[in-house]
Amino acid sequence: RGNDNSREPNWMFVLDLKGKDEDTLLKEFDHQTRWSINKTRKMGIKIKEFTKEDLPAFKEIMEHTAARRDFSDHSYHYYEGLFHCFQEEGKMLALHAQLDLDDYEQILNKDEAQAKAQLQETEEKLAEIANSKKFNKRRKVILEELALIEKKREEAKKLRAEEGDVVTLATATFILHGKEILYLYSGAYDKHLKFNAPY
Repeated sequence: RGNDNSREPNWMFVLDLKGKDEDTLLKEFDHQTRWSINKTRKMGIKIKEFTKEDLPAFKEIMEHTAARRDFSDHSYHYYEGLFHCFQEEGKMLALHAQLDLDDYEQILNKDEAQAKAQLQETEEKLAEIANSKKFNKRRKVILEELALIEKKREEAKKLRAEEGDVVTLATATFILHGKEILYLYSGAYDKHLKFNAPY
């Protein structure tokens, strides 16, 4: 339609936030979106504002995302200009979604302790009612949950060895203009998509 795809988005989606608090917005989201947001909260993913000094990490994620999603990325010089014109004037938010592996390990330890307590309760019930379908099913679910926690722990250990204690999973930039917030650019590493960090 005559748009310059190197400069203009093809589509714009608008959400009016007037009179809506965080809980109201969350309830209005699609079920899958709510699930993804809640998953990131349970994993302890944190949002960190970054500055021009972190631009190389931002650019690396954008290049990776452009290759994965098959779109044209801007030059490093373009992003430098964007940061200079907007962030230094307080009209831009640049954010990384990060996973602190120390915090994540504590969450996994807590989840494991809860699952083990539930398993003990369930096995006590099974000692009383050996053929209970309900408690046998519950035991199977808890054992699967414990296996998943162990798998996550191994993945976290590998992640720590490869990328350090804090892993940047995704990035996004927002332009602030009057009463509007424009969600402008974002990217994520495909190897970390299971963490749902863009949400």
